[in-house]
Amino acid sequence: MLASGLVSEFSVQYQLKHSSQAMSRYYGQNYYKLTEPLDNEARNYYLRQMYESIARDFKELQAQHYISPHSQKRKDQIISEISEKDHTQLIEAAKEGRISYRETFLGGCANIGPPCSLGGISNISSCMGFADNKPCNYALINAEKLPVIHQLKNVLISQKIAAVIGTPQYESLQAQIESAERAIHVINVS
Repeated sequence: MLASGLVSEFSVQYQLKHSSQAMSRYYGQNYYKLTEPLDNEARNYYLRQMYESIARDFKELQAQHYISPHSQKRKDQIISEISEKDHTQLIEAAKEGRISYRETFLGGCANIGPPCSLGGISNISSCMGFADNKPCNYALINAEKLPVIHQLKNVLISQKIAAVIGTPQYESLQAQIESAERAIHVINVS
């Protein structure tokens, strides 16, 4: 897809639910298979850049426009690694898997474990929860995405109108609408 020039890196990342564009580039350019001509120095440089990117993105979570759906206290817990460490230490923490950041549709995810099955890109119900399900403990909402979240809600509502009541599609759309409403509420009250 990347080689065609018709599909953007962002689209590939979205479709494959990669945690970063660097991951899509890594696989798209076959770096994981190369031993030659990608020498050890080049491979180390690539990995260093990837970890630096994670550290930069994770540090950005300190900004006021990132909000936890649980509370400011929870946001402070998620990003506590930042205030205690400088950039070099954050890179080491990323290498060791002690910090993580992945952009999602609503903002970001700081879950250290594997990405959730719904990804937070194509389905937001696991990020904000729905019905009796609570928001993910690692979700952070970017308040600057409020207009896009409103657009998503409107698209989901129009899709729900066309869906057959009681079908899995209908239920999924309803869950995502509720999740979008929850995210909008969190942004509006913060």
